[in-house]
Amino acid sequence: MPSYENLVTGLSLIACGVGSGAAIRLHCQDLYKRYRLLFAFLCFQVVRTFALLAISWWWRDRPRNAYAWTWVVTEPIFWLFYIFVALELYSLVLQNYKGLQTVGRWIFLIAMSLAILISLASVVPTWSQPNEAVPVVNYYTLIGRGIMFSLVLFILLILLFLSWYPIVLSRNIVIHTVVLEIFLISVSMVYLVRNLRGSAVTRAVNVACLVITILCFTAWMLFLGRKGEGTRMVVRREWTPDEEKRLVDQLTAINSSLLRATRKQEKESDKDQKYD
Repeated sequence: MPSYENLVTGLSLIACGVGSGAAIRLHCQDLYKRYRLLFAFLCFQVVRTFALLAISWWWRDRPRNAYAWTWVVTEPIFWLFYIFVALELYSLVLQNYKGLQTVGRWIFLIAMSLAILISLASVVPTWSQPNEAVPVVNYYTLIGRGIMFSLVLFILLILLFLSWYPIVLSRNIVIHTVVLEIFLISVSMVYLVRNLRGSAVTRAVNVACLVITILCFTAWMLFLGRKGEGTRMVVRREWTPDEEKRLVDQLTAINSSLLRATRKQEKESDKDQKYD
């Protein structure tokens, strides 16, 4: 049996290789322009993993806090990537429905802020006795748990929306939605376990996180391609032609109403600024 350090190093190298492969495939298939934030996320993941490997190797004789603090510095960047990748996917799904896009984005940001506050409030009584070697890691896992929980619900709502309304999407977007949901659920569970059990489960959590990352990166690398961009899919239950037309008309009407409301709000804001 390999030691824990050798196992983590091996899995990290595999994750770097698969992540690099996924980013290269997106670039070679000319999909990086359409999935810009996913492409940037993959690149950042590879760079960060290499950096952590370098720290664990070159500074292995120093206190292990160096590794933890590097994680602390880079983790907020990952939160932003998670949020922006989810919003990018949302924009691609509703690219023909700008009104729904705008309102849904604001609802998402408000819900995410509330989820973070709830996550923090749920463990306020235990803050004076953190179960982490580096206390700030405990607070970071709380914030991360709130963000990931919001993102999981957000993508689930997108999937429910797609299962109800007959929106035609490329196969790439459908695959991306499913893989991203699996990835976010997995990461959110990692945050939850780490937050509840603390540094005692660090080794198991690190291995699980690396395995999940490898599997999801492999899925993005294998299933996102130029051909999938041209293949159209409708993720929904079977509707009769009359029901489908009614739903499409309903969705168009909702979108038009929201679009008019947002434009009216923008005009009023511009008018107020002009008088100010």
